[in-house]
Amino acid sequence: FRYVQQGANVRDLVIRGRSMPTGSRSTVGGIAGSNAGTLHNCRFEGVSSGASIVGGIVGVGGENHVIDRCASRGTMNGLDAMGGVVGLNEGRITDCTLSGSMGSATQDYIGGIAGLNVGGRTAGTIKNCTAGKNCTVTGRTAVGGIVGFNLSGGRVQNCTGSANVSGTGRVGGIAGENGGEIVLSG
Repeated sequence: FRYVQQGANVRDLVIRGRSMPTGSRSTVGGIAGSNAGTLHNCRFEGVSSGASIVGGIVGVGGENHVIDRCASRGTMNGLDAMGGVVGLNEGRITDCTLSGSMGSATQDYIGGIAGLNVGGRTAGTIKNCTAGKNCTVTGRTAVGGIVGFNLSGGRVQNCTGSANVSGTGRVGGIAGENGGEIVLSG
């Protein structure tokens, strides 16, 4: 999908293959480029590739979106703001997993679940998500097992980052850079 509208509900969808659009190649996802609706129990297996804001499931998750119990397994390629599930998150991501490898040593804002987690009126929330121990998350700056950069107002709660994470600056098992809130229990 290019866009999942507000109020739309995509359930139990499995996509295997490549998501490599032409044109500007921004906001690319294995299932949807942009999401304002709900994705539940969806899975992407393959290659998701674009210029910027690339996600294994969704490129950009808007303020009111929900991504629940989704999984990404494969390879993600882009220049910056890349996540195993969502490139740029402004809504809710719950119980999602990454079981693949992503990134390269020249990319910034790379996270196993989300590249960027943005606060705001609805506050980007990543809850009960996992980047598995067999995953590799690689970048240059702001590289995290769960989120590359958790911005002010963003929230990461009860997540497990077991991935092999590497970069040259601002690297962490949960967040590469944090300006928001990280809660490890509750």
